[in-house]
Amino acid sequence: MRAHGWCDSSFAGDPVRAVWLHPCVAAASDAGLAMASRVRLGFMPLVDALPLVAASYLGLYAEYDLQVDLIAMRSWAQVRDALLLGQIDAAHCLPGIPLASQAGIFGDSDSLACALTLNHYGNAITLARSLHAELSATGNFDAALLRRALARRDTERPMTFASVFPVSKHEFELRHWLRQAGLTPGYDVNLLVIPPPMVVRALKERQIDGFCVGEPWNTLAVREGVGTVVSTSRTLDLPGTEKVLAASASWLHSAEHLALVASLRDTCAWLDAPEHRQLACDWLAEALQVERSCLEPSLLGVPEALGQVQPFVRFGGINRPDVGHARWLLGQIQQHSSLAGQLDAEAISARTFRADVYDLAAPLSS
Repeated sequence: MRAHGWCDSSFAGDPVRAVWLHPCVAAASDAGLAMASRVRLGFMPLVDALPLVAASYLGLYAEYDLQVDLIAMRSWAQVRDALLLGQIDAAHCLPGIPLASQAGIFGDSDSLACALTLNHYGNAITLARSLHAELSATGNFDAALLRRALARRDTERPMTFASVFPVSKHEFELRHWLRQAGLTPGYDVNLLVIPPPMVVRALKERQIDGFCVGEPWNTLAVREGVGTVVSTSRTLDLPGTEKVLAASASWLHSAEHLALVASLRDTCAWLDAPEHRQLACDWLAEALQVERSCLEPSLLGVPEALGQVQPFVRFGGINRPDVGHARWLLGQIQQHSSLAGQLDAEAISARTFRADVYDLAAPLSS
């Protein structure tokens, strides 16, 4: 019996019918886990999934009597569907997904909620390297971007940018950045949705001119010589909640969920200590099966040459859900989607970002 597993989900059929890849750490003894509760925990292969991975290496799931199967997903739509269908118990998730579920966007399904913020910030905007070089050579980047976009607007190939999900913070960060250059997203430039693992390929094949995505995909685009980072979520300085632990609202008060919140909160606090990041970087490189050097810019320090603000991603000290951030996100969702009618933003935000449940888990923390 294993304390936790590492699985890769399939696009076909039940995403929890997964193939074992490798354990994060040595299996705990059968005797020690005989009474442990089993939890299926989904995640996307991103740097900000680190708390879920690190909790396994640190033995914190077992410390809270949990057996956790980590299940890798390949798109945010798959994460949403697995949560709504009950195929996983909880997930590393975009906060817009539980907010949209509470607003009724996904129909009459069991609404989702979150009682833990996993991280603040962690995204970046990357342009095609050749496009960035041409625009920078003019001496006025924003003006050149505006001219280029307007010149291509009515052609067969208008400028096109990608985010990772319609209600993602990436979408709203990208829109904000484009508006700063004087562009109207969806009119002057096209916006697409592409899952994170596919954005670098789309950029390389010139399907898009740029994207907003979480790490390590921006760094991978730079390493492959096809992209240049032009902004980060820290420099855009919008409300910081980036990923949450999402679960069915009906499961929030369960002993398993409260234990999961406590174990991940302890992990986030551990990760915020700079002296722990080197080891955590090794763990995540093994888990995501990427080169360690692709994780170092976001976890160990972003090069000053990029003009980016430290820390690139923050895990500790921000874990209690901030209903103000929920209201901001819900306002963005309402503004940029087909969500009709007047919403009670205060009520929906409070039902989704459950600080009260977070507080219930506080006495459990070590």
